[in-house]
Amino acid sequence: MAFQPVSSLLDGTRNLYQSVTSRLLASPDDDARDAPGLALVQAVMAVLRDHPWITLGCAVSPDMLADEAGWAPLLDELRADNRLARRLVIELAQGGDRREARHALGLAGRLRGLGCLLAIDDFGAAGGTVDFLLDARPDIVRIAPAYLHRARRLHGVGGTSGLIRLCRRLTPAVVIQGVDDPADLLRLPREAGVWIQGVLAGLPALHAPWLRPSPWRLAACAGERH
Repeated sequence: MAFQPVSSLLDGTRNLYQSVTSRLLASPDDDARDAPGLALVQAVMAVLRDHPWITLGCAVSPDMLADEAGWAPLLDELRADNRLARRLVIELAQGGDRREARHALGLAGRLRGLGCLLAIDDFGAAGGTVDFLLDARPDIVRIAPAYLHRARRLHGVGGTSGLIRLCRRLTPAVVIQGVDDPADLLRLPREAGVWIQGVLAGLPALHAPWLRPSPWRLAACAGERH
């Protein structure tokens, strides 16, 4: 697992949480492939247990949340440890199937009820709708990198559209992803509740400074530490 900070636009020393990116490698020379769904959530929860001062975000898809039987033991653990639940951010993308996405909000709501934070991921990309955002009532909106890429192309160093302002009216925190160019900082509103993720906030790191000496891998789910 790699950890990438989500940092304040006003104060780069403050982090909202660490967003987890994950890949499985069969060997150092193999191409990376996506990690299995619930195994990633289990691994993130394992890191949270060992690092009670950190908050982590974990990407989930609507089809992952459709597996209610698979989530049952995780829900039991979160129910038993509210302090852990409050440090877990569920990053949910809408996806293309609206029925599946709306069904996923049911389990997402249960996770919020246990104390987890809900972030709608990749908002502003194809398929994301304001109606879904209103139904989800998330704690965080993560704006897709494509939004900032379009702003670079269309506006140069100028401002961005009203999407960030809209999201700020609907949610306590907005994360702009893909902030890789120093000129991006001139396009974004410097105000409380606006956070950034990208090269300027910090690269994904396997050995984050807050991580204990033995970094976790996905094999932690099977009881192994590397």
